[in-house]
Amino acid sequence: MGLMENDLAVSGVAVVMRRPRLLVDAARVGARIRIERGLAPLDAAALQHAMAAERAHETLRRAASPAYRPARHVEALSLVFAGRARAEPRPDAGAPCPAQTKASGSAAFLRAI
Repeated sequence: MGLMENDLAVSGVAVVMRRPRLLVDAARVGARIRIERGLAPLDAAALQHAMAAERAHETLRRAASPAYRPARHVEALSLVFAGRARAEPRPDAGAPCPAQTKASGSAAFLRAI
């Protein structure tokens, strides 16, 4: 099972999380969907609560507990990722998009052949 390290910076504290790749990938997809749909952003208290819930799920997973539910773990981890993504400023935010030329029509088609 491939483990993946994720560096999280929450409230100025760096946290390194080692989770299975499949779990991380699923949580990233969930976080992206949450952000794209514009669901309510997490405040600091809610983000801390989500991190505590994720730690509890991780403890159950590592203990191979029958109470462990992967879907709940993905949900908690995606909340953490979405909260982190909203809290961190993107380096390209506000930058103008580069100009793009659209090649259409038969002349462009013939050049492509």
